[in-house]
Amino acid sequence: MTRQKDQRMVQSKFICQECGALMVLYRKRAEQRKLGHVKHMHCPSCKETRAFTEIKDWDRNVVFWEDYQEALLTEEETAELWDALWARSSESLLHG
Repeated sequence: MTRQKDQRMVQSKFICQECGALMVLYRKRAEQRKLGHVKHMHCPSCKETRAFTEIKDWDRNVVFWEDYQEALLTEEETAELWDALWARSSESLLHG
């Protein structure tokens, strides 16, 4: 199987929902997923198959991860969760 000409590969970053381990996978640029996409894969830290959340911007992952964990504990609505978390992580990076 050959790769199509001009199909760019981009990094997709994932955070384990259990331990916070970071993973990087490559996807075709045209096949990117939305913010907060959950992918189940083997976690090298947990040594089990776990749910990983996709992060779009590597620099935002720490703030996003903390807010994400807090939102899971309070069981916020997922429809509004991602927009709110993304906005908060962007603001905290801009304003230090």
